[in-house]
Amino acid sequence: MTGLIYTCFICPTTDLSVQHWLDDAENSPENEYEVVACPACTKVHLINRKTGKPLVSSKDQRKGMH
Repeated sequence: MTGLIYTCFICPTTDLSVQHWLDDAENSPENEYEVVACPACTKVHLINRKTGKPLVSSKDQRKGMH
C-alpha cells in the first residue's frame, strides 16, 4: 500500500513556497519526476519524487535555462 508524502518546493517562476502531496516514492528511482500543477503560477513543474525539488530551479529560470 502506498501513502502520501508532504513536500514543499520553491516555484521556479514566482520564488514562492508551494506545498504539495506526492505519492510515496520509497521505491522510485532517483531520476523520476512527477508533473505538478503549481497553484502559485498556474504552470506545471517536474518535481523529483525522492527529493521533492523541481527539475528547474529559480536560479536556472533566471539564467534562461528551461
